[in-house]
Amino acid sequence: MTDHSIDKVSVETLVEHIERGRLALPNFQRSFVWESRQTNKLLASLAMKYPAGSLLFLNYPLLRNVGQELPFRPVDTAPDVGALGPEVLVLDGQQRITALYMALAGTGDYRYFVDLDAALDGSKEREDWFVAYQMNAKNQVLQNQATQIERRLLPTTCLRDSTLFMRWRDAFQAARTDETAALAELLDELWEGYFRHIREHQFPVVTLGAVDGLEPVCAIFETLNSTVIQLGPFELLTARFFPHGVSLRDFWEKALDDSPILRQFGLDRDPVLESLRYAILQALALRSRAGCKRSDILALKATDVEKYWDEVIAGFAEVLDLLRGEMGVVTSRWLPYEPILAPMAAVWHNVSKPNGTFSVARRKAMVRAWFWRSVFGQRYDSSGNSQAAKDRKELDEWLRGGVAPESFSSFSLEQLNPKGVTHRQRPVYRGLLALLIAKGAKDLTSGKALTGNLMANEGIEDHHVFPKGYVDDNLGSVSRESRDCVANRALISAKLNRAVGRKPPSHYVDELLSSNAGVAELFATQAIDSRCFEALRSDRFDDFLERRAQLLTSLANEACSLD
Repeated sequence: MTDHSIDKVSVETLVEHIERGRLALPNFQRSFVWESRQTNKLLASLAMKYPAGSLLFLNYPLLRNVGQELPFRPVDTAPDVGALGPEVLVLDGQQRITALYMALAGTGDYRYFVDLDAALDGSKEREDWFVAYQMNAKNQVLQNQATQIERRLLPTTCLRDSTLFMRWRDAFQAARTDETAALAELLDELWEGYFRHIREHQFPVVTLGAVDGLEPVCAIFETLNSTVIQLGPFELLTARFFPHGVSLRDFWEKALDDSPILRQFGLDRDPVLESLRYAILQALALRSRAGCKRSDILALKATDVEKYWDEVIAGFAEVLDLLRGEMGVVTSRWLPYEPILAPMAAVWHNVSKPNGTFSVARRKAMVRAWFWRSVFGQRYDSSGNSQAAKDRKELDEWLRGGVAPESFSSFSLEQLNPKGVTHRQRPVYRGLLALLIAKGAKDLTSGKALTGNLMANEGIEDHHVFPKGYVDDNLGSVSRESRDCVANRALISAKLNRAVGRKPPSHYVDELLSSNAGVAELFATQAIDSRCFEALRSDRFDDFLERRAQLLTSLANEACSLD
């Protein structure tokens, strides 16, 4: 099927080829997903002359010679590929290659350094030599050589070339006049014994030559990554569908552009967006074949995507809008269960279109009540995929006039006890706090309504109302569970939480009242009514907890009611 050649290529050459546009990625390859610690580990492995696996390339000009075009893109953060196109495309090894390029070229969100104190300390592990700093406003100063020298941090950009290393070494020695002359010798020893091995490392490379079209290329990619690297279903399906004219990656990018709420709900964080993307594939599988396990997703056909993608994306956008606008789940941070999104999106076409049985408003109310009953009934705690498939079928029937889902009709709130719900019961914990937002919770200092943006910008999180330190110091009989339960939690800004510290509630509440006489009304927006507030002002923990638990239970009961 294919001709191939076997060779070796150095890291130095790889970086040069990336910069000159000679090496690129097929469009169906996933984005760079490695964490900085993985890059540190790879750098340490190369410095120690450990093997780092092989690479698989495709000779792109030969593919063109047989009349095939395979869309490509540059390595992440690299310059654009020239008009002539690349010489090779990377089928396997993208994460390693990209990590090394970013570390040696100084691109991406992080900058990598050798901690010279660790490197010159013989007791330190080699992996501890390499450190990464995110290039936020605080760390931009590390781009300055004087700061690097002061902090004894050698940038890995100097490891791609001996001349760059020696210049930095000389500048370091000149600036550190308190160091001994032996320091230069020690740095040279590190270069010869370790650092030069990074740029000189030779990766074994298999380069595919003539191929019979795109099908075998994508098949090789899928087989390799499903048996060796365990990429996600999205990447595997992207490769499988590509020869059929369906670019799953383009579908996804268009969805992000057309439905901004996908990014907004995930706060534009890649791990969250990947989870949403997987949930979308689950909804596609539910829509086309009634199951959403990994095997169901991998059984999807290109025709399924073409038939149902737009409908599912529209459903997702409407579901997220409902969660954010009416149910207090303003971002993914407050989503009780991820698997619950798939059945909601898969049935949304039956919610948004009149069917003569229920109004659209009524069907939305049905979905809301089912959602909260599923959360407080903890229906997705185990076997979430099986529950999603069951709910999708039963919700469809219910929305068309059939019987209610079993998860709805068999629900009981009797077991809910907010005094026993902590972070360990994450779905119920998140659900109760989301209900505060849904009911109009406000920031306890500014009085602004809590939104996803405000909470992110002000660092508003769930914090203790009776401070943890105060309880531990003064209320020894209170259990950890009672101290940390959701009934003793409110949505509080980072600034206010720092000001509260270990103070008795009576003290910090009086401080708040001195600057804002309407503080009690703000507390009331977070299910802390006048009785709770008075218990808070007089440091009566048990009375506060009992009343707050009643109020939270009432909110949950109201959310679960359809009438």
